[in-house]
Amino acid sequence: MPLNSSIMAETLRPFVYWGQKNDHVSLKVDLRNVSNETVKLDDDSLSFMAVGHGVRGENLYNFEIEFYLPIDAKASQYRINERAVEFRLQKDVVGEVWPRLTYKPIKHPWLKIDFDKFAIEEDSDEKLDFEASENDLIKKFRNSSMKNVETKSLINFNYLFLYNLFQFVGFSYICGSMQYHYYKYGEDSKLNVFESVGSQLLCLQLIAFLEIFHSIFGIVKTKIIPTLFQVLGRNFILLIVVFDSYLQHVPALWLLILVWSFAEIMRYPYYMLQTIDREARFITWLRYSAWIILYPLGIFLEGTIILAGIPMYEMSKRFTLVLPNAYNFSFYFPWFLQIYLFSMVPAGYFQMNYMYKQRKKKLANFSLHSKKD
Repeated sequence: MPLNSSIMAETLRPFVYWGQKNDHVSLKVDLRNVSNETVKLDDDSLSFMAVGHGVRGENLYNFEIEFYLPIDAKASQYRINERAVEFRLQKDVVGEVWPRLTYKPIKHPWLKIDFDKFAIEEDSDEKLDFEASENDLIKKFRNSSMKNVETKSLINFNYLFLYNLFQFVGFSYICGSMQYHYYKYGEDSKLNVFESVGSQLLCLQLIAFLEIFHSIFGIVKTKIIPTLFQVLGRNFILLIVVFDSYLQHVPALWLLILVWSFAEIMRYPYYMLQTIDREARFITWLRYSAWIILYPLGIFLEGTIILAGIPMYEMSKRFTLVLPNAYNFSFYFPWFLQIYLFSMVPAGYFQMNYMYKQRKKKLANFSLHSKKD
C-alpha cells in the first residue's frame, strides 16, 4: 500500500527486542512488510531506517544504537522476514556479559528485553534461572546495570567532565590571549606568540597524554590510533619548537596554535556534554564539521614548521648522534625530520578518513532542529 506524504514525513521508533548469549547479541525489530531499508552496522553502532508496519501502522521507522561494547561487524548479519528484522551481532569478546545494550545508561521506551534470547553461562558454571519470573530477571539485570552506571557516572562527572572543562578553559584562554595581543601589538604579536602562550600550550598538550590512557583503559569509547596520532604529533611539533629559538618566531606557528585552539574549543564542549549524557545539536555539528577546514590547514602548518626546522637542526646538530660514541649508534635528526614530513601525508589521510567516517555515522540522520524521540 503506498504511503502518503504526511505519513512519510513522520519518523517513528519501532519496538526493538534484545537478548544475548555467550558469543552474540540478538536484536528483533518489530516491523512487518519491511521495504526501503537502510542499515549501517559497524563495530560500535547500528543505524536502521525502513518503511514497514509497526506500532503506528505503515510508516517510516528508524533508530540508532551505540553498543555497550564493540562487536565484530564483519561476522555479524541480519535477515528480513515477514514478521520482523532479526540481527545476530557477534561479540568482539566471547563470554563478556552485557548489563545493557546501549553505551549510555539511557532507558529508551522502545527498547525491550527478549527473555527468550537470554542464555548466558557464567565462568563459575552457574546459570541464570530462566524459569524464574520476569520480575526477578529484570531485577537481576537492573542491579547489575545500576552498579556499572553508578561507577561510570562517578568517573564521568568527577574526572572526565573536569578534565574536558580544564582543557576547554585552557585553550579558550590561549585563543583569547592571542587575539588580545594581536589587537594590542598588531603583526608583531605573531612573532612573539610562543613567549605569550607557549608555557600554557605546553602544559595543556602534556596533560593531553592522559587521553591516550583514557582510550587504553576504556574510560572513553575512542579508538587508540587516532588519539595517538594527534597527541604524539602535536607534542613532537612542540618539541622541535622548544629546542630551536628560530622556530618560536616563524609566522606559521601563530596560525598553527590558533588552529589547534579553535579545534579544541569545539571538541571539548562536545565531550563535556557526552559525560553527562547531554547533546547540543549545534556543538555536535561543529565537532564533526569544523575539521574539514581545520585538519588540512593544521597538517599544512605542521609541515611548514618541520620544513623550516630541517636546516636549523642541520646547523645545531641537536638530537644528532655521530660515531664514534658510547652507544656505537648514529642518528641524523634532520633525516628523521624529512622522513616524518613525508609520513604526514598517509597519517593525515588516515586522520581525515577516520573523521569522515565518524561524521557520516554521527550526522547520518542529523538535523540542527530538535526532534522528538
